Amino acid sequence: MPHILLIFIHISSYQAAMRSSLKEPISVIMKTIIVQENDSAVLDVLTHALTSQGHRTVGILGDCPKEMSATILENKPSLILMDYRSTTESSSILLKAIRKITTLVPVLGLSCEFNLEKLSTMVGLSGFLAKPFDLDELFSTVDGMMKIKLA
Repeated sequence: MPHILLIFIHISSYQAAMRSSLKEPISVIMKTIIVQENDSAVLDVLTHALTSQGHRTVGILGDCPKEMSATILENKPSLILMDYRSTTESSSILLKAIRKITTLVPVLGLSCEFNLEKLSTMVGLSGFLAKPFDLDELFSTVDGMMKIKLA
C-alpha cells in the first residue's frame, strides 16, 4: 500500500497546481473516460487520478465484454483506457466488443507488453501507454487522445 499512498500525494500536488493554472478549456476537461483494469488497486489509482483532473470516470474491474458494452452504451465515453494483455484471449475479445459498438471512441491500451507500439497497431488500439508509467505521462497521453477525439 505505500506505493498507492505516494501516488495519491502526487495527485493532490498536481491537482493543486492545476487549480492555480487551468490552461485547457472546460470542454476538453469534462469528458467521460471508461477505465478497464484487471487489478483493483491500479483501477482505483487510475480513476482517482483522472477524476482529480476533472474527468468523469467509470471503472470496470475485469474484462467482461457484456459489462463493457453496457457501460459504453450507458455512459457514451470520449475515451476508453483498457488493460491489454496479448497473452490472454480475453483482451482481444474485449477490444472486439468495444469496436462492435463504436469505432469512433479512441481506445488507449495500458500494458506491460514488450513491443507495445507494434502490438497496438496490429490489434487496433488507438494508442498505448507502457506500464509502469507516472501520472504526468498518463495525464499528457489522455489529454492528447482527448484533443484528437475533439478535432
